Amino acid sequence: MPSEGGGEIMDEPVIPEGASKVSRRGMLVGLGVGVAAAIQAAPARSATAAPAILTGKTTGMRFRALVRSREGTAVQSLKLLAVPPKEVVIRVKASVTCYTQVTHVFAEPGSPLLPPWVPMVMGHTFVGVVEEVGHLVARTRVGDRVIVTPTPQCGQCYACLHGRSDQCDFLTVDIHPFAVDENGREIRPRFGLGGIGEIAMCAEEYCVPVWSDLTDVELAVLGDNAGVGLAAGLTLAPIEAGSSVAVVGCGSLGLGAVQSARIRGAGQIIAIDPVRYRREAALKLGATMALDPHAEGDKLVERVRELCRVPTDRPLAGGGRRTSGADFVIEAVGGDRYPPAVEKSPDPKGVLPVVQAWQMTRPDGHVSFTGIAAETYDIAFPSTQLILGGRTIHSAQMGGMHVMRDLPRFVRLVERGLFDAKAIATSIGPLDRAVDIFKQVAERTSIIGIIQTNT
Repeated sequence: MPSEGGGEIMDEPVIPEGASKVSRRGMLVGLGVGVAAAIQAAPARSATAAPAILTGKTTGMRFRALVRSREGTAVQSLKLLAVPPKEVVIRVKASVTCYTQVTHVFAEPGSPLLPPWVPMVMGHTFVGVVEEVGHLVARTRVGDRVIVTPTPQCGQCYACLHGRSDQCDFLTVDIHPFAVDENGREIRPRFGLGGIGEIAMCAEEYCVPVWSDLTDVELAVLGDNAGVGLAAGLTLAPIEAGSSVAVVGCGSLGLGAVQSARIRGAGQIIAIDPVRYRREAALKLGATMALDPHAEGDKLVERVRELCRVPTDRPLAGGGRRTSGADFVIEAVGGDRYPPAVEKSPDPKGVLPVVQAWQMTRPDGHVSFTGIAAETYDIAFPSTQLILGGRTIHSAQMGGMHVMRDLPRFVRLVERGLFDAKAIATSIGPLDRAVDIFKQVAERTSIIGIIQTNT
């Protein structure tokens, strides 16, 4: 996950009727080690669990949620169905209006962009308190405070067992109804999660318990969006101290990436975005320079290369022909899913920034792609450079985050003041304003929108 991509790599899979879920084990052991020595030195806030909100069994509970149907998107009254054995009922506190969802939120009624199993509750990243658990759930307990993420970590599939839980195959489970509306029509959660509502239900594999006194808003920002950019620079391709970093796109993911570079002690952090207020935000959050791709034009790549060039070309003194370009480049642009109300993108498709990110990476450097274009496009790179050039390409689905391992570490970064989550949450409001806040995110007049419920 834009600049606007959240952590998704696909739209929700359509599973044939009667398909069964993938078997999976429950409790995972959080691995986690510190990502910077500064974490150890800074004082921590006190860590306290949120109080439980207990009402007994939840079957039949009435609640409100933002529903997308063929008729449009609106807040509706729903009734909760029974919780399955491996799923969790959550009283939602704060939910993210991710840019990748605007295609569905604002699609015209009857649009082919809408999945065939609508209506659905929007949202795929949120924070809340566990209200009820199925009898086979082991990861969470009633009363736990949890971050729900768009990418699960089952710990059992091939990807999880081989160190790539950001590619967890649990994404392929079927998405079943979890509620009915006032007419008895079945309602499914978007991406199997939902979340923009008062109550949500999802598989335990998407839930990460946290023990912290951080606000719901700060935790919600970490579950996707800025957390994805943070992960790209801390875990997938760890930025080296003193290195040069270019971040292409300064929306929610990009601003997370800028902060990851600052936390890792990068010597130079170049932020690139056509929107002025986002460049200004990047400078406040740690960028050492901000470039406007419109102003730079077709000289953008060469400008970055020159800014990152080492001061000598003498091979035996640390220079040579392979010293032009950034050591680490994180692309976080994606394509335009909705007409922006701010400065226009150089390429609405989101293809040009991908190519430029590759080009401005020095040979032997690292380039991570986190942005998600609105459509699928073929992108070509010179074969010789691709094969012999030495660049390492990182496909940064979810920023490479292993949610059970990494989210607790990211929480600590916020607790110690090393990562500013509040600065990125620029629109906060109640459920009744959900569509308006989505509109601000769609028009890119806001970086991250947060819907607060049960406050």
